[in-house]
Amino acid sequence: MKLRRIFLLLIVCVAALSVSACTTSHDYKSELTCEHFADNSQQRDSFALEVGDKLRLELCLDQAAGYQWDYDFTTQNVVKEEDHDFREPQQGSAAGVDLWTFEAVGKGTTQIQMEYRQGSQAEWTYTITVTVE
Repeated sequence: MKLRRIFLLLIVCVAALSVSACTTSHDYKSELTCEHFADNSQQRDSFALEVGDKLRLELCLDQAAGYQWDYDFTTQNVVKEEDHDFREPQQGSAAGVDLWTFEAVGKGTTQIQMEYRQGSQAEWTYTITVTVE
């Protein structure tokens, strides 16, 4: 009977360790306000991620003036867009926040080339180099 309890306890411990090993992804965040781009219209950043990690971007957006953020990857299948949302401007502010979430899905390096535009000409650019190991 005692041996059975030890064996059961061992199985429970192994299962718990397996579950905790599977949920070790990390979240990384980058927040750029309109003031960041007022000083320099081209911003750069880099992140080292592991498969399953999330990269969350919060970018200034004046949606009422017709601006939008768009992006492209230099290499496919390294990160993917998981979510995109918009937070309305706070009272007294014209700009809201464009919220992007990207997930690391494969090993390699890519650049996420974000462009802030109204029409065809990019006014601001944000280039993010992502290396997934």
